[in-house]
Amino acid sequence: NNMQYATPSAPAYNENMPAEELARQMSYEDAVKLIYPCNGNHKGQTLGQIAIEDFSCIEWIVNNLSQPKYNLIRAGAIVIRNKHTGRA
Repeated sequence: NNMQYATPSAPAYNENMPAEELARQMSYEDAVKLIYPCNGNHKGQTLGQIAIEDFSCIEWIVNNLSQPKYNLIRAGAIVIRNKHTGRA
C-alpha cells in the first residue's frame, strides 16, 4: 500500500476494518489530518481543508469512495460529516 496519510496520533487504525467501524474509533482531530490520496482538485489536501473549502466533497467521499483501500479516508469523512451535521 503506497498511499500516504498524515499519521494519526494513537491508536493505529487498521485500514482493513470497515469504514463505519473505523469511524467509531476515530477522533475528529485525527480525521481532519488525513490526506486525500485520490486524483482531482483535492489530491494532497487534508480532509479538514476539504471540509472547509468544499463540504460537498466530504459527502461525496462518504457516499462514493467504497473501495476497501480507501476505508481510512472514508472513515475520516464519516467522522467529519457526522460532527458537522449533528449525526451521532
